[in-house]
Amino acid sequence: MRKAYNGIEATPFFPLVIGVAAIVSAVGSGGPIHSAKANPAGEPVSPASESATNPRESLEGRLSEEALWERRFSGLWSLIEIIITQTELPVVGKLTAKTRIVSLFSLSFRNSRLVGSGKLCGMTVDSGTSLVTTRFPPSFVRALPPPEFNARLIRKEDQWRLYHERQYLVVGAKLKNERADQLPKTASDPRVFDQDNDGNPGVTVLIDGLATGGIFVTQRTWTELTGSLQAPGRFYGQLGYGNEQQVLDATAWYLKHPIQLKPAPDRSHFYLIRMGQSASCQEALRLAGFSF
Repeated sequence: MRKAYNGIEATPFFPLVIGVAAIVSAVGSGGPIHSAKANPAGEPVSPASESATNPRESLEGRLSEEALWERRFSGLWSLIEIIITQTELPVVGKLTAKTRIVSLFSLSFRNSRLVGSGKLCGMTVDSGTSLVTTRFPPSFVRALPPPEFNARLIRKEDQWRLYHERQYLVVGAKLKNERADQLPKTASDPRVFDQDNDGNPGVTVLIDGLATGGIFVTQRTWTELTGSLQAPGRFYGQLGYGNEQQVLDATAWYLKHPIQLKPAPDRSHFYLIRMGQSASCQEALRLAGFSF
């Protein structure tokens, strides 16, 4: 079942868990999400315009090489992420979930890095079944950190390569080492805290459908991007993703058993597309093939 989430404030560069009975989204604060639906393919309908990425030739002749690249790469960019996960459920069998995320970043290019902050424009989740849907309470959304983007750009033989190093996000627990420390498994663990301030341990996710209730979880996710400049103002590549989650408690016994999610890295991918200087989230969504 495809579901578009509206009214959420924003999202960081995107660790995201896609599940059938438990979906936890790493969503931060920033700007409103516009109501939108993705087209069936979820792919950009066209690359960014040449005028948005290429300065005039007369100006280029007066710029140093470094200043030229800074001008070409600094500006507004739309990040389109398509994340695929799979899970096995009794009776139902194997399910494939697809999440499409569109965000708008203001990025600066300096010292071979593309760095900046942004906001979430829209997100759709196709869980692969109509039996279960997931809701993110506003308190969960408000508790999460603001968006950030920090990637290396390397030029090799006239081709630009983009590398966004693995980025971790832990919710519902305070770990000294977010990459290596084990997640708490019980609500009594002193590292657990009520991050969304709703009176329950960890963070709360609400489940509707065949299974109804709430789960209280701690979670660690990571994402990384590896791609190249495919056309002026248009990067494309592979999106790496991983997830670890512990269910601390739930409102019903049948929600306490975690679902094992398997990322599909060979099918998950991203686009990073240069936008005009005054581009809005609606323009980014249209570029990604969303309809209103």
